[in-house]
Amino acid sequence: GSQHGLSCGNKSVHYTKSVGGIIDNVIAGAKKVIEVNPDSKLTMWVSADVPLITPEMLNWFIDRTDETEHDLYYQIIERRVMERRFPSSKRTFTKLKGKTVCGGDVGAFSTTIASSAHPAWRAITAARKSVARQAALVGLWPLILLLTGQMTEESAATVVRKRLGINGVLMTCPYAEIGMDVDKPEQYMIAKRELESV
Repeated sequence: GSQHGLSCGNKSVHYTKSVGGIIDNVIAGAKKVIEVNPDSKLTMWVSADVPLITPEMLNWFIDRTDETEHDLYYQIIERRVMERRFPSSKRTFTKLKGKTVCGGDVGAFSTTIASSAHPAWRAITAARKSVARQAALVGLWPLILLLTGQMTEESAATVVRKRLGINGVLMTCPYAEIGMDVDKPEQYMIAKRELESV
């Protein structure tokens, strides 16, 4: 069940139990958001392993989502931004046309799509660890463009819209901390040093 009675500032904090995999939990979280606020249009997700984010960074992102109407907002961080801030972070980067980026760990999605178990979420989850499934999901030609560094943010969004029925946008984020997740020992040490120096 949910726990009530906790607060953060003037906002209530609600918990839901884990119900399975990532996508199942995303859907459960979106349902909780609608239960708490039926008028909610977007749900923001934040990975549990990004300890260096700040309210300023989250507010910047929320302000950007107010500027357009999309079903999915996904943040990317340019390699030069990440390596200037965290030169030894050993992130995995993807080459787009004109820039090399890594993914951010804070995003937003349409609450109604997630709460109604949009089939795209399960397809994405199934493809996460399999190159063959990713190829089937996006199609061969877009995959070739991505691998050769010829895909732009706009063309990537077009592929997602056509293949998955999701109107998404990739947003270039100025904050390296949004992509500084901690899943390797050296990344843990970077985060530890940063937090201890405050």
